Amino acid sequence: VIIRNCIFYSNRANKNGGSLFFIYSDHIRILSCSFKKNSAGQRGLIQGQGMGGAIYCNSAQTGHMTRKMAGTLIIKNCVFMLNSAVQDGGTLAMFSMYFVSLIRSSFANSTTTLPSHLSHFGGCIYLDNSALLVNKNSTFIFNTVGQFSYGGAIYLDHVKRVKQHSCYFYCNKAGVGASLFHQWMGDRDDAFQLLLTYCTFSEG
Repeated sequence: VIIRNCIFYSNRANKNGGSLFFIYSDHIRILSCSFKKNSAGQRGLIQGQGMGGAIYCNSAQTGHMTRKMAGTLIIKNCVFMLNSAVQDGGTLAMFSMYFVSLIRSSFANSTTTLPSHLSHFGGCIYLDNSALLVNKNSTFIFNTVGQFSYGGAIYLDHVKRVKQHSCYFYCNKAGVGASLFHQWMGDRDDAFQLLLTYCTFSEG
């Protein structure tokens, strides 16, 4: 799947993926696109719905709780602004990916809209059960989750390798992990790798 030079504006999904919804997809490339004011979910949905205000991607064949990792997603030279999801991943929600790459893209003013006393995850990006995230020359500003929630800009759950280079995080807000929250449940023989180089974190 290749999506290039497209504009996604003010789209809404009742469940997941405000603009784009991918399931069982192997290779996805999104290039030079704009996503603004897209939303996913509505109040009263069951857990696991209302995720990915702009994009929802699940490459697992048996649901997002499987441990299988497959599929690639490359996002390059894109703009994401004012996207929201009721539950998790105000802009992107991704599950069981082998490789996710964010290159020279901007993510601004994304949020989750559950009541602030409830826990939710990833004001901008939610990535679960994946092998590798590479994030280069991207910006994350004014992304938020509630005071009892995690990962204002990025929430990672069981992501084995994370590499971020020359990224800028400004004024992201969360109860825990304003810019980045990473949860790893592996043992010492299955350790994760987190590498941050030349990144700036400010006013979080």
